[in-house]
Amino acid sequence: MTVAPGASATATRHVLLLSSCLVLVACALAWFVPWGAGPRLVTPLVGWWVVAALTALGERFAVHMESSDSAHSVTLTELPMVVGLAVLGPFAYVTSQIAGSGLALVLDRRQGPLKLTFNLCKTLLEAVVAVAVYGAVLDGAVAAAPRGWAATGLAVAVSNIVAAAAVTGVIWVHDREPDWSVMADAATTGLVAALTNSGLALVFVILLEQRPAALPFLALFYAVLFRAYRARGRLAHAHSRVAMLYDFTSAVDRSTSGESVTTRALVETRRLLRAGSAQLVLLADDPADSVGAWLARDSTEAGPVAVPVTAREWWAPAAAGQAILLKRPAAGEPLPQGPDGLAVDDAMAVPLRSNETVIGVLVVMERSGAVSQFTDEDLELLTALAGHVAVAMENGRLVSQLREELEQREHASLHDSLTGLPNRRALVAALGELTCRGIPCALLVVDLDRFSEINEALGHRVGDDVLVAVGERLAALVGDVRLVARLGSDEFAVVTGVGASADGSPAWLGMSAAILDVLSSPVAAGGTELEIAASVGVALAPDHGNTPDALLRCGDIAMHRAKEHSSHRSVYDVADGDRSHRALVLATDLRRAIAAAEIEVWYQPQADAATHEVRGTEALIRWTHPLLGRVAPEEIVSTAERTGSIAELTDHVLRTATSQLAAWRDLGLRLEMSVNLSTRDLLDLSLPRRVAEHVARTGLDPRWLTLEITEGTIMVELDRSLRVLDELAALDLRLSVDDFGTGYSSLTYLTRLPVHELKIDRSFIMGRHDSKDDAVVASTVELAHRLGLRVVAEGVEDAAAWARISAMGCDVAQGYGLSRPAPEAVLTPWLLARAARSAQVAPSAQSAAPPLCGVIGADAA
Repeated sequence: MTVAPGASATATRHVLLLSSCLVLVACALAWFVPWGAGPRLVTPLVGWWVVAALTALGERFAVHMESSDSAHSVTLTELPMVVGLAVLGPFAYVTSQIAGSGLALVLDRRQGPLKLTFNLCKTLLEAVVAVAVYGAVLDGAVAAAPRGWAATGLAVAVSNIVAAAAVTGVIWVHDREPDWSVMADAATTGLVAALTNSGLALVFVILLEQRPAALPFLALFYAVLFRAYRARGRLAHAHSRVAMLYDFTSAVDRSTSGESVTTRALVETRRLLRAGSAQLVLLADDPADSVGAWLARDSTEAGPVAVPVTAREWWAPAAAGQAILLKRPAAGEPLPQGPDGLAVDDAMAVPLRSNETVIGVLVVMERSGAVSQFTDEDLELLTALAGHVAVAMENGRLVSQLREELEQREHASLHDSLTGLPNRRALVAALGELTCRGIPCALLVVDLDRFSEINEALGHRVGDDVLVAVGERLAALVGDVRLVARLGSDEFAVVTGVGASADGSPAWLGMSAAILDVLSSPVAAGGTELEIAASVGVALAPDHGNTPDALLRCGDIAMHRAKEHSSHRSVYDVADGDRSHRALVLATDLRRAIAAAEIEVWYQPQADAATHEVRGTEALIRWTHPLLGRVAPEEIVSTAERTGSIAELTDHVLRTATSQLAAWRDLGLRLEMSVNLSTRDLLDLSLPRRVAEHVARTGLDPRWLTLEITEGTIMVELDRSLRVLDELAALDLRLSVDDFGTGYSSLTYLTRLPVHELKIDRSFIMGRHDSKDDAVVASTVELAHRLGLRVVAEGVEDAAAWARISAMGCDVAQGYGLSRPAPEAVLTPWLLARAARSAQVAPSAQSAAPPLCGVIGADAA
């Protein structure tokens, strides 16, 4: 075990104190050792000096286990140890161990006083422990007998553990935490090696006693085995150096700038070579520079300092391209100085080249925690490291040149290119910091009203000018204390506090009012003054959300609510969020529900207004969502139109309705079927083809199928709608205008449409007895009949309403007065029973009979 050079005074005292403790323990244990006992095996071939010489050789060819700050050795001293225990007395054995170890430590390893003191004290304790254990177990038996084998193994094992404990102890006291792995490794791996070597040594002892002539052959075996160990050690050492070089390159490559590359390279160089320090002398570009070089050290706290370069410096030849290995000076010789002016024990210096030009010198000094000084192999490794350091530094300079560009790109990634304001990403980061710290704040989402009209009328360039002007106004209003950002298109955001202002109102209230006021002034763009206005949605943290996404969502919902109600400002309401969440859930699940046939088709009968005979049914959609419950048909249709699944929904209804109509016709029920179309359906040029396929698949007469449209759906894109309607009419099916009287009600368009039926809206029939409503209905019926159209009255709920619409000439009645909508399983028996009853009643009596108001289910029409 060795201690790092340059240890502090406190560490030195601790090591000396530990060494003294080792000596005291050895002295206490020596009390039980019979120092007057003679050798167990008497032989003239081996004296104490022979054992001492073998011990020195064992220390010389030790296997070292090193770390960055300390090291310990597994020596090949088991042979002289076992031989010494067998052929020497206790005093002679202890003397041989101390003499042999001291010889190796002083002459070969050149250890300093502190290191030498500790190692000699440890050797003394090991020798006394071995003698005590060996003598106690052997107890006068023959050394070459089995009892002697046990005594030898136990003595070696216990002394090895004692040595490991001493090594761990000196690491502990040397100003750091105890490294128990050192003791564990020494007590396991080292113990196995020690016992193995002890076994071979016992063979030597047995031959020494019984067959001395065979010792040369055993020595030859030992020599071959030693060379094998050395070869294996060199191979392991080579692999270790490769791994070290790989670790070095990986660590240095992770650095991203010239300064960090230099620091990281020096730190890794010092670590890999187990040096006390590593320094980089960067030569001046101008040889005439009076300073000569700049010194960089392996510490982020120590910046570069100027150092002179003179021929007297021991590392100066490295500046000319020569690698230098500085050996430790002999005792009494003055210590050379490193580039930093401090004395060094041993050191290395290699040139640092870039394009064959020496640009600096890489210096490592003071082998820290090592059992030997720097070697030629270390110099080769340092040369390889220097080559990589030069490449890494060059790359680091390139990285530094790119850093400014990367910073510019980072700025661009956080700012809007048009207005220069922070963008959504920057806003999310700012909101995230506020919410994570629990700071209450308000997010104001600002959206310009009718901005698309400016782009369409004046072009996007003028629109961009307006956005820039709006951004400047908001930035001037908000100032540096608050944040304003552009979210995209014509949408901006302002983050402000929620505290009370001077008048006692919330700060966000005054800010929103100021935003609306500053954006109410005209903007000069495109050579004209443009009137602008805005809508503001307010979301509060943490009341409405504690994440950036939640606040943005709530702010958007509030802003859209302000637009819908033309209120210009709206604070987020939980009900608005629930509606948005409901819409999202429906949009997510609708397509799956259609595919799984979860969208049911119910049917509401239609009867002849005069005879009360059921003539057909209208197909109506129903959906019971597993989480949201019953969903209104209008909500289903609007969701399908918004999500682009209206074609799938229409096909599902057409497929189900036509199949059901065919089934009823097969039962003898002479019925027709009405199916509603949406606005998107009339804009789909593939609709006529799809309807024809459904009719052909079921073999129905097209005249039995009626497609219902509303006045509003036709007016969206009249020409395209008329094209689709003409193609549908060409299929010989019937077309009906639903909810007539609530839309545009243009007689001009009515004359152009290829329709066959009008359905008067229920608002004119349900619960009404107003003469004006009756006049409207009567006029509509007369007009329709003059145009050759059939008239259907919706909302017929009782006998009185039925009598009214019949008296006014309506052809067909539909409503609760006849039946509520019902699923096929309920409606089919009702239709069959009504058909059977109608067949038994004479037509004249049937027409005079009151309507059969069978109520099926509890569903609204």
